[in-house]
Order: sequence, then structure tokens, then C-alpha cells
Amino acid sequence: MIKKAEGEILSQKAKKAIKKAVRGVIADRKMRGEPLIIWKNGKVLKVPANQLNRF
Repeated sequence: MIKKAEGEILSQKAKKAIKKAVRGVIADRKMRGEPLIIWKNGKVLKVPANQLNRF
């Protein structure tokens, strides 16, 4: 069984890994000049590569 402190550390590591992966996807889309498809406020949005600086 995972103790609370261990679970919190694991959760922090998972969040860090997800953020790193997202940054990689954004950088890849920007480099390729492809739009990034995101979900925002209940809608699907297509963000052009030249606007990915704000992410």
C-alpha cells in the first residue's frame, strides 16, 4: 500500500512528467509548423504554429 507522503511524491513526479511531455509536443508542432489542437472551455480549438509562443 502506498503511504500518503509517497503518493504525493508520485503525484508530483507524474505532473512533472506530463508537463515535460506537453512542452515537447508544443515544441514539435511549432518546429513542424503544424497547428496544435486543444480543448478549451468545452470547445476544440486549432492553434496555429505561429501562436504557440504563449503556451
